[in-house]
Amino acid sequence: MNNSLKVSSVVLHGRMKGLANLALRCGVLGLWVMVSLVWATPAGTVIRNQAVAQVGGQTYLSNEVETLVQAVCIASITPSGSLVAPSQQAVISAGGLAYFSYLLQNSGNQQFSFDLSWVQGASSWAPAGVTLYQDVNGNGRRDPGEPAITSISLVAGASARIVLEVLAPLGANGDLLLSPTVTCPGATPQGNAYSRVRIGSGPALNVNKTIDQEVVNPGQKATFTVSVSNLGNAPAAGPLYLSDLFNTPQLAGLSFVANSASAVKGRLEYTSDGLTWSANATPVQGIRLVLDRLEAGEQALFTFQMVASGSTQAGFRQNLATATGAGGPAVGQVGFDVAASYGVFLGPRGNSRAVGAADAQQATVMAGQPYCFTQTLENAGNTPDSYTLNASGLPAGVSLSFRTLAGTNLALPAALQPGQSLDFQACLSPIAASVPAFGFTLRATSVTNGNSDPTTDWVGSVLDPSAIVLRKSAD
Repeated sequence: MNNSLKVSSVVLHGRMKGLANLALRCGVLGLWVMVSLVWATPAGTVIRNQAVAQVGGQTYLSNEVETLVQAVCIASITPSGSLVAPSQQAVISAGGLAYFSYLLQNSGNQQFSFDLSWVQGASSWAPAGVTLYQDVNGNGRRDPGEPAITSISLVAGASARIVLEVLAPLGANGDLLLSPTVTCPGATPQGNAYSRVRIGSGPALNVNKTIDQEVVNPGQKATFTVSVSNLGNAPAAGPLYLSDLFNTPQLAGLSFVANSASAVKGRLEYTSDGLTWSANATPVQGIRLVLDRLEAGEQALFTFQMVASGSTQAGFRQNLATATGAGGPAVGQVGFDVAASYGVFLGPRGNSRAVGAADAQQATVMAGQPYCFTQTLENAGNTPDSYTLNASGLPAGVSLSFRTLAGTNLALPAALQPGQSLDFQACLSPIAASVPAFGFTLRATSVTNGNSDPTTDWVGSVLDPSAIVLRKSAD
């Protein structure tokens, strides 16, 4: 007996204390799916995995195995900076105060309480005092009433802005390099966000960039704010340029929203090639704010919007803005995630998105012979996915198998990259002449979230070869 064997696996995961299970089917991607779930799923989640084998139309299940997702603490402070290339700078007089703004983010999978402190690098002087404040209104400054903090609790995915205040002693001279530190419970402090305080006179440009949402969905608009501050003790004479370029790999799939930019101070210029700037450009591949002067302690900013296309690939993105001119250069950065979206289409070959009558195929088949309908499967999401194929409505004694266009067995689940399509054959087993006309539904289902799309095939009639008579004549 020549039975075909198809093996896949079923991953069941659910939160403890009674959360309903979610079924996921995966083949060769099973291990990858499980690892991804462990990393992205909240701590305490139970992942259950079970293999499924299909032999001769019968389904067999293996035993279940379980994995408990542990708590993973991951914290980051941006903008990052090293001792060689500090991310922020201030110029003050001896005995003065300097302020630096940072973003602390919990990238772990549950709520954590983080201890906050600071560390000093090789410097010419030691500070008379260092204090961390919670930047409640997120303006990058220390405002009256904002609390001093030594720890902060954040839920998974949340972030908070903090301000680091440095007091220089009266005898300070030269440079100080220091970084805030963040400590996960039971771990060692982490700090790679060095800033520089210089004793002297002059301007010091610093750039800060924010986004109004940490997760951007495909098709959604996001508002960016880019600011430059003079943290020096002297004016910065222009021209000063605060630039943000969009034609970078990190912003692939996002585009500038026309007429969305605005600024209160200075003038805005645009570029379509990253080299030439003017009051208008098409398409907009970059924007910059031009300033004639920035006083000590003064800030200037501009805002704009970008939209993520429906096919923007999921994942973490980072965007940089740069200030050049007196007191510069300076760089600011913002990170955000493009959310994963999952979509699937299945239809007649070359028309995966067909609807209505166009989504149905009809054929006349010969009794005792196999017949194949050709189909197209499309990953319409923005992240890799894999798909199972199932048929319903087949009459008794008729089975379905899946093949490539070359006639070989189709590996299932079928793994596709975003936007990728797969042409394949859905082949009926030989049909007896006595079988009446019938239709059946073929459905493709995402192994990640269960989204599915059906298509319909019809066997209009089954011809009996014995009733076919071939005659030839000649005059």
